[in-house]
Amino acid sequence: MDKPEKEPVIFFDKDFMLTGMNTDPRGLDFTISTQEHVINSRDGVLSEKHYYMNYDLITETFTDLAVSCFYTYSTVPGEAAKREEVIQWFFDDGSLGVKKLVVQILETQK
Repeated sequence: MDKPEKEPVIFFDKDFMLTGMNTDPRGLDFTISTQEHVINSRDGVLSEKHYYMNYDLITETFTDLAVSCFYTYSTVPGEAAKREEVIQWFFDDGSLGVKKLVVQILETQK
């Protein structure tokens, strides 16, 4: 029986803020080692989440942005709603490293 092929490791020319390493972070759970800052739209719907490496309780300041998530929603009457999430991982110099699009179909309430 053949062994399944491993996914190739992708290396970048800079280190990522999340890991301090130059390997692709897209398969990692970034919610465990970061501080989350949630931003809702005026009508209370989730629109952004930012994940920082540090949070200062005294100054209430987030620093060292590692990952950002941006959410958009669309609905077709009588059909399921859709949420698109764009996830962006940043290098340790603050520049954008990689991004990923996640599409989720949401059930409609009848």
